[in-house]
Amino acid sequence: MKMYVVRKYHGHASWIDPKHLAEYTEAEFETRHEALAHCEKLKGKGIVEIYQREVTE
Repeated sequence: MKMYVVRKYHGHASWIDPKHLAEYTEAEFETRHEALAHCEKLKGKGIVEIYQREVTE
């Protein structure tokens, strides 16, 4: 089963030190439409990305 994950980053990552990563929160959705709707709510509030995660049950 595929899940769509929306990841919202808080702060910035350091390009010089790759161990210093930005913190983020994730929200999972069953459909791409739901994930895109959630992204629209977050529009203009930082960096947001969507990706698919394969879930085995």
